[in-house]
Amino acid sequence: MLIEALIATGRFDHAEIAYWQCAGLDGTGVLGDGKARLSAAKALILNGELDEALDQIQIVQLRRSQSRLEAEINRMLRLAATRPRWSGSA
Repeated sequence: MLIEALIATGRFDHAEIAYWQCAGLDGTGVLGDGKARLSAAKALILNGELDEALDQIQIVQLRRSQSRLEAEINRMLRLAATRPRWSGSA
């Protein structure tokens, strides 16, 4: 997974760009897999985009409620809780 590899190498900004490319302009890209959405959420959290990250986590929870992703979802939520919320406007 490209997004996960970019996060592992510390290129959080490139991982966010890869997310937006996978998501597509109209939001109907190739992010159908729950693990891909969680990787995207991690990249967004690390870049301070908490709103979009929580949207991706919620999509995974609602679409894959009975899957084995609960532990990973909990990790993403804990990561989001430790990150400061960055705002573009002061």
